[in-house]
Amino acid sequence: QQQQQQQQQRKLSEVERMLKGVTTSSGGLKDPVYALDVLRIMNANYSRSELSMILDTVLRAPTKAIREQFVKLNALGALMVLMNRFRRTQEESKLFLPLLRKALDVCLVLPLSKETICKTKTAKSTFDAVLFELVRHSDQQVAEKVHRMCAKYL
Repeated sequence: QQQQQQQQQRKLSEVERMLKGVTTSSGGLKDPVYALDVLRIMNANYSRSELSMILDTVLRAPTKAIREQFVKLNALGALMVLMNRFRRTQEESKLFLPLLRKALDVCLVLPLSKETICKTKTAKSTFDAVLFELVRHSDQQVAEKVHRMCAKYL
């Protein structure tokens, strides 16, 4: 039986193993202290399914304290980098559209402020500039989510 468990463990990806250790059975983070671990793996080098699992973990954050911890640790900056990656080329935009929508859902559940949105930036742009670009997105769901974010925070 122990050998069977070890074989199952080997089949899990790095992301799955890490998330299994820090999430509850419902997929939410066990404790705010694990927010940094999740943000460390939130990068575009993983597969779409792994990125989806990471975003789901943030979406399912069970308490306000955990969501606040994500904001404090600059989850918005990590999300901005991902969202820029999701829109790099026309082909990638189509492939990553569900993840772009999910990243926007994450933004809508985080306790953000106008100040946080305006001061979050990368070397290429600011988060509010990214939002203003996405308002004109060809996908209606993306545009609607961005409109809701702007109405809620800006």
